Amino acid sequence: MPLRMFKLAEENGVDVLYWNFKKPYEAVYLAFPGCPPVIGLCRSLLNSRAHFRSVFAEELGHHFTSAGTYVLKPHFRYSDKLLYSRDEYRAMKWAANYLIPEEELKYAVQKRGLTEVWQLADYFCVDEEMIDFRLRLLGNMKVNT
Repeated sequence: MPLRMFKLAEENGVDVLYWNFKKPYEAVYLAFPGCPPVIGLCRSLLNSRAHFRSVFAEELGHHFTSAGTYVLKPHFRYSDKLLYSRDEYRAMKWAANYLIPEEELKYAVQKRGLTEVWQLADYFCVDEEMIDFRLRLLGNMKVNT
């Protein structure tokens, strides 16, 4: 289990609960005035440590990057969708930077010789999508996709 993330959540007053979500939903971050923020994680995430870490980190990213700016609601206007996309991007960026620090990524590629996305995903125990996203943030690191 990603104990460091649980500790980070606890230190910041974020409750972490397990729920049974219906597909395609796997997790949610909820923050309402006067209530402690909650991250809900689908129990099925426990089947894959890498996927669990990736999803949990993104939900923590919502807490640290956009807490209070987005409440679950339907999107009727294009501007609502853009705000949602920005919040998702910021949360994913936080997660990628947290799980895959730049210096550790450079070490894995340059010193360990890990040049395949799947190798990096295994090394950092994250989804390949998280590695792809992190590499796009860096922009110039050479790995095989």
